[in-house]
Amino acid sequence: MFFSKISEKIAEVRLQPDHIRLRWVWGAVSVSMFFILGIWFFSMGSLFQGEKSDSNQKAST
Repeated sequence: MFFSKISEKIAEVRLQPDHIRLRWVWGAVSVSMFFILGIWFFSMGSLFQGEKSDSNQKAST
């Protein structure tokens, strides 16, 4: 299944020279950071939307 394909790919990458393995590492770091920054970006947007709705409720009372 999916995890067996990952294990096979990891085994294949382990057999590669150092410069190829470093490319895989930096690629994995880049993809991970993309997801982390995306989650952070959307959570910051939610935070600011929450502040706007709080200030609107305070202004109306």
